[in-house]
Amino acid sequence: NTDNLLQGCGKAFYESGLETEFEKRFRLCLRALNELIIEAKTTCNIGLIATQGSKLLFSDAGTISMLHVRKNKVTKLNGENKASTFKEIGTGKLSAGDKIILCSKAVSTNLTTKEINNLLSDYPLDDLNGVLQTRLDLPKNISLSLPTPYL
Repeated sequence: NTDNLLQGCGKAFYESGLETEFEKRFRLCLRALNELIIEAKTTCNIGLIATQGSKLLFSDAGTISMLHVRKNKVTKLNGENKASTFKEIGTGKLSAGDKIILCSKAVSTNLTTKEINNLLSDYPLDDLNGVLQTRLDLPKNISLSLPTPYL
């Protein structure tokens, strides 16, 4: 279940010690999550993001879209990972005002980057899930997540 995944991730990330290099702790977290996914014999759609200052690390499992928005330009962060476990780590650099969007393929394939930009500028973040569900006629379990990076 989700609680087990989150606990396993947090445990691997933080119990390795803050003196352990940031990317290594992220890799340990992904390894722990992969073990839990395999042990549970399940599939999932997860995007995982870690930030340290302006440094961004990200990885995905399943069919989730990860988008980076900077100054009204949307860039897709991940490729077509259909594996049920985490395979690769992407890196990047964040700037003030950047947004990272985690959304289902239903959202990313039905909206153009211009439409995504318009939605981000026209609606408060708290209202976007409702707007997307209505606009795309999505089931209630499909959502958009906008983690706020701490810069």
